[in-house]
Amino acid sequence: MKKESLQTTTVKTLLAVLLFAGMGTIIIGGGYIIGEYGKNRINNQITKPVNQEENYYDVLEKKCDGDGCCLASLKVMRENNYKEADKNGNCPEGFNRNMMRCIISYQWCEPIKKNSAKDEIEKIALCEKIIYKNSKDRCYCDYAMSKNNRSLCGHIIDNTIKEDCYNNLSEKNRMDPPVLWALGSEPDAIPIADTTDVLFTTMQTGLEDKANKIIVEELDESGIIIRILGDLNDDETNGDLVANDYIYSGTFRISSSKEGSLFFRAKADFSNISDLVYTDRYKFGVTRFPIGLYSSNMSKVITNSKTGEKMISNEVIVSFTKGASPDTIENIIEAINAEIIGTIFGLGVYQVRISDTGDATGVNETIDKLLNYPEVKYAEPNYIVEMDQI
Repeated sequence: MKKESLQTTTVKTLLAVLLFAGMGTIIIGGGYIIGEYGKNRINNQITKPVNQEENYYDVLEKKCDGDGCCLASLKVMRENNYKEADKNGNCPEGFNRNMMRCIISYQWCEPIKKNSAKDEIEKIALCEKIIYKNSKDRCYCDYAMSKNNRSLCGHIIDNTIKEDCYNNLSEKNRMDPPVLWALGSEPDAIPIADTTDVLFTTMQTGLEDKANKIIVEELDESGIIIRILGDLNDDETNGDLVANDYIYSGTFRISSSKEGSLFFRAKADFSNISDLVYTDRYKFGVTRFPIGLYSSNMSKVITNSKTGEKMISNEVIVSFTKGASPDTIENIIEAINAEIIGTIFGLGVYQVRISDTGDATGVNETIDKLLNYPEVKYAEPNYIVEMDQI
């Protein structure tokens, strides 16, 4: 029934759901991350005696039951001839217990060895590559979550050297080249031929010395500068919220009589750096469709009897393939007797109101119709996710 999966919800929770879509993760004590599959494996796993006729590591591999983190742990054990710790997780003298940073991987015993200076330097260098600058918390969880990489969280960096790593970064950041984060805006699109105040924002990291100036430029489709909108500020003026937090903002009036996309980028210059620093090109929308998400009618919340999931009975969420024109999108929605009531232009997500049957029937029938169109990338119910479920 689905071409692709996108977890969606109403306006208050959609962005949080998009961040965690498809991950099915639960964060538990100690910063470990485990999915529903892993949780069931822990609850049901039974330790069996090793059959001496089978290879020791082959037996362990069967117990992994295809779990990637467990198999990665086993690979290290096999390559180094490590053995499992005892049932209490203890190792003999001269050995340390080790494991991958996920709950169901094997705990093994490996010889204690003192890291050389070279090892420590390499670890710190690795730390520098993956940590968002000046942020301890994101080192272990936010970064891993954003990359949808569960094994990264707490695994790549050895906890025993993390403070040294942070201290090293604090010193190194003074010399790091500046970085401008991706330009963003609120809203991310405007109606055709309507002049709208748009707040643009970027953030500077790396070099502690602030930029002399950060400006926003409008580009044509080939990347040629059309005009300069103006300065982004970090002084609580023109839309900036907090002074001196390295987040630069500015409000500018934008309009266009042509439906499609506008392109912008931010540019910064610094006193001690000869080269200018740019953001990537930012795609901004001009559309006939309603901008932002419409507040769903919560009296329309129903529960899918088959899955137990909550959804809106008179809405679906749709995305179309790249290149589908606004006329095509409008014609498809009209053909199924529905209407677009909201969009997130940057994600290509359309909130569509449909006929209400009071149960999941209308939602399922509408999705089946939509998926018959080759221009439809995916179509799914507008799921409701409680905040305590995220």
